[in-house]
Amino acid sequence: MEIPVLMFLSSQDKVVDIQTSLETAERNFLDRQIVLYKDRKGPRVPHHLMAPSVSPVAKDVENRMKKFISAH
Repeated sequence: MEIPVLMFLSSQDKVVDIQTSLETAERNFLDRQIVLYKDRKGPRVPHHLMAPSVSPVAKDVENRMKKFISAH
């Protein structure tokens, strides 16, 4: 049985290397959904996609997680 994986990445992230993260997910998970937020305006932040105070996509992340959990 494959475990479903939902991964969020942002080009604004100061911590994660996007290419390495994508390659690792593709190598290790067959049932994966990857959401890549590209070219967002605003300051680069250290890995806080869910913090509304610094992330313009926080609500979208929350909604996608709820949908993913409901589907699995």
